[in-house]
This record gives sequence, C-alpha cells and structure tokens, in this order.
Amino acid sequence: MRDLRDLTRKSYREAVTLPDFVGERCVHTLIERASCQACVDACPQNAWVLNDELLGIDPSLCDGCNICVAACPQGAIQAPLKPGFRDDDGESSLALLTCEPSGVPTGAGEVPCLHAIGLNALVSLYRDGVRSLVCCCADCDACPRGEAPRLDVLVGNFNALLRNRRLPEMQYRSVPTAEWSDSRTNQPPVPAGGAINRRQFLQRATQAVIEGKTRLGTMETPESARFEPAGRILSSRSPTQMVPFLPHIEPTRCNACSACLKLCPHTAISFENNFVAYCIEPDRCSGCGICVDVCDQDAISVQAWAIPELTRIPLTYGYCDHCGVPYVATAANPSRNKLCRICNQRRHPQLLYQVLD
Repeated sequence: MRDLRDLTRKSYREAVTLPDFVGERCVHTLIERASCQACVDACPQNAWVLNDELLGIDPSLCDGCNICVAACPQGAIQAPLKPGFRDDDGESSLALLTCEPSGVPTGAGEVPCLHAIGLNALVSLYRDGVRSLVCCCADCDACPRGEAPRLDVLVGNFNALLRNRRLPEMQYRSVPTAEWSDSRTNQPPVPAGGAINRRQFLQRATQAVIEGKTRLGTMETPESARFEPAGRILSSRSPTQMVPFLPHIEPTRCNACSACLKLCPHTAISFENNFVAYCIEPDRCSGCGICVDVCDQDAISVQAWAIPELTRIPLTYGYCDHCGVPYVATAANPSRNKLCRICNQRRHPQLLYQVLD
C-alpha cells in the first residue's frame, strides 16, 4: 500500500491532472448572489478559492483527487473517470473501481479517489446497465481525502431511491487490498453449471482485469454537451416517487415574484398551462440552490432524497388598486389589500408609478 502522505508531496503533484472547469455551468456565473461553495467545502487540500473577485483552483495545492467533481451540483467541474467494466451477455453489469492510495496493481478501474464518484456518475453507470460495484480502497479514515462524502453512503441513498421506484438495486462490495491482490493469482475452478460464491465471483472479476478481459470505460461529459440533473438521467415513472433533489415552495410565504422560475437553469419550476399555477418538476432539479438564494421571502427549500408531496402551487390574479398593474399571488397567500407586490413593498403607492413596456 502506498504511503498516504505521498498524496501531498511535490513528486506526486507533478503528475497531477487538474480538473476542467466549465464556467458557464457554475451558479456563480448565473447569479451574483449564489451561496454555493460545494467545491470549496469538499476540497481536502483547500485548493479551491472563492471570494468576491474570483472562483478558481490553486494548482500548487491540488492533488488531483477529483472530489470536487462529485461535489459540484451543476457539473461545472469535470474530470474523466475510468472504471473497469465486466461485460455479461453484451451488457455492462459489473464495474471495478480502485483508488490510487490503495496501491492495487491494476491498469483498469483506477480512479484518484472512490469518493470522486458522484451522484450523476453513479446514475449514469446504472443507466448503462451496471448493477454491481466492486471497490478496493485504502483506509479512508487515515487518508487526507477521507472526510469527503463516502461512496458507500451515496450508493445506500441511491438504492433507497431504486427501492422506492421498484427497480433493481445496485450491489456494492468493498474489498480489502489483500483480498483483491490474492484474487489475481488464486482463482479456483468453478464447477460446470454450479453456482459461485462471493469470493469466487470477485476472483473471476479481478482476474478478468489482469488478463485484459475487462474493458476500460471513460465517464466524461463533453463541455459542449448539456448538463442533465441526475433525476433527468433516471426519470421517475410517477410524480410521487423519490427524487434526488426536491424543491419545496411554502405557499403561505411565497409572494409569486417568479424569480425562482426565471433563474432555474433546468426549469424545475415553471408555469402550468394558462399560468394558473406554479408547477414543480423534481426530476429536473440539480440541487444547485439558486432558487433558495434568490427568494427574498425564504419560501423555498431544497430537500435531498425526498418524496414529492406538493408539486403544484395554485395562483390568483388581480389588478392593483393603486397603480392598476395586473398582479399575481399564490392562492394560499393572496394580496389582502389588493395591491401589487411593488406597491406593498414601497408602502407609498400614491407616489409610485410603474412604467410598462
């Protein structure tokens, strides 16, 4: 096993490949008041810098772990991940992953850190037919990268979603380094027509890597491609099924300013036909939090791994008694004094005139 402290040494950093940054996807490009700092919080080396002047990465600090790739809700940070795939009957059903610090001598399936596999990558694997993950890693508790959200926890949450949708779960196995290495040379024969146990299954899978029978796949989204939230990749069959991210609007607090609707990069919040209601489409939500940042009424929250309960917010319409401009309000929070939102805020409507296009 490699010395985990080598991850921070200059000799290691010289071989580090920095992740790519797609600026137009970042929430800080979309709105100035964005509060997201997922990349900053996730980086174990404090390589990401976010202040009033810039958002960037310090190459002298980055160790190439790619944990920031998994943390970014908008797919603005990218790096190719290359799991090893074992094909069964023409379909990819098994993915093999090992982390760099484990020191496992295999050319296929090595990633800088297992925790660099984020939700979108996991959902993409599932969509492509992968139903089992066999992973080998070093001691995460002793690793400088170990404080990142764990892959096994993510798989557990993902399986809860799959169970809710009555879909086959993704099997996850974490294998000790010694067992993974032993399986390279000790592969007992499997009786014809007989079932294989867990150890034999692992040995056959890892032996396929050594013999070159496992193909090396690249999970990479081109910068020009449109980023799709995880819910869109694995779309739900029912509006009451669990989703990775759920925008929730509290109707009694919402003043129907529609800022969330206008700024959502994936139209997770939209108008229903004829503008009679706000419609929430949870599958479209990436969890970026822009809607929360722009709501001045604190009426919006984003919940993770939740089942939708309220996806339609009825609206009412009227004309402002002071300026005559048509206004909209939620049915649960109507304008009691029949004033538009601006006249209500200014408190001096007799002096206020609105200019209409």
